[in-house]
Amino acid sequence: MEQTERITFQFYWFLYLLFALLCSYAAFDFMTSANTSVRIGNRFGVHATLISIVTVLGTYYIFTSLRAVIISPVKFSLWIITLWIAISTVYHSNYDWNTAIHFGLSCLWILIYHFFSYYLRRYPEAIAQVRFNIGVMFCFYVFSAVYAMVFIHAHLVKVGQDRLAVVNLVYSVMVFVPWLSILKNRKQRLIGIAIVLLVVLGSMKRGAIIAFPMMLSTWMLVEAAVERKNLLRPALKIIFSLLLFAVGLLVADQVSGGFLSDRFSARQLADGSGRAGAFSLAFKDLSEWSFAELMLGTGKGFFSHNDWFEFLYLYGIIGVILYASLFCSIFFRGWQLIRKSSQYAPAVAMTLVYTLLVGMFGAIYFVHSTLYLMALLGTVEALTANDNRRVALELVELSRKDGKAICNLQVS
Repeated sequence: MEQTERITFQFYWFLYLLFALLCSYAAFDFMTSANTSVRIGNRFGVHATLISIVTVLGTYYIFTSLRAVIISPVKFSLWIITLWIAISTVYHSNYDWNTAIHFGLSCLWILIYHFFSYYLRRYPEAIAQVRFNIGVMFCFYVFSAVYAMVFIHAHLVKVGQDRLAVVNLVYSVMVFVPWLSILKNRKQRLIGIAIVLLVVLGSMKRGAIIAFPMMLSTWMLVEAAVERKNLLRPALKIIFSLLLFAVGLLVADQVSGGFLSDRFSARQLADGSGRAGAFSLAFKDLSEWSFAELMLGTGKGFFSHNDWFEFLYLYGIIGVILYASLFCSIFFRGWQLIRKSSQYAPAVAMTLVYTLLVGMFGAIYFVHSTLYLMALLGTVEALTANDNRRVALELVELSRKDGKAICNLQVS
């Protein structure tokens, strides 16, 4: 019994270490982020934990790459984006803290993708532990979002603004929706979806309210395509789900005293939380840029609530093309999975829809919650490879049995 427990610990210790660091990061972020406490606290713990995560995963990457080099279109796209960020940093001589964070996060996406794609290839049984730990992180971010709703609302009332809070942490919850699709237990999937739905409705975030039903619709459509079902049934399910979501929006609007509907008014949408003015200024700047600035960027962010503009400002048209290659690689992977009738196709499709939509009116690539999307893509890569290997072994075993049967017939 003791030996079994020792083997189990040796088997999972690195996985436990990673999730312990992720929990530490989440706790430090919760205690110091303006998204939960209105004021930004001392972020030293957050940055120290992130550096620790990068160091641990970087060490794992180096040692495992000595055994085997695993190349995938997604990882390749992440590599070329990271290399371009490094080249751009040197070219613009821009060595400030924001640049370091951008480069560090881009490296982290490579490392987290590699860890899950390699670790689960080598230890397929660990998927149960991965699901459990991801579930723990999901519950933590749900708690964080609900806490933010209550705390920020109380603060707004205190300063004379009696309205519900607009909670950015909803996106830290939504990144787990693709993970829900790879759960085997249908009841757990439905409970997870219901929890995310409530958080989305309570967040008052327009982007989340648009992206969430699009993700669910994508899930149902891709699942039907994978199972080769008639599209009429999923279409009806999508219509029914959208109607339920619309009812939820009406209830949320009533609870908010009309605040939610006001956020979707023509006046609010035209302004877009300052996006309209930012985009107008961005286009004016672009018209005055030199050819070199258009190609290579300025090395300085614009904070335009749009990842594409952000990449254009920071890294130029070349950076935008490399950024687009990441979405192309995710689309290509999803299309492959659909053609192979893979159960993991909905997860990749939802990841693509989420990153595209949120990246259009917010930020994706340099946002910490993207870690869980990159971990998901790496996990799907590993699970798909494991399934292919299992099928290949079954075919070999079947051919071996057929060969023995033929030999027996010849002997008789």
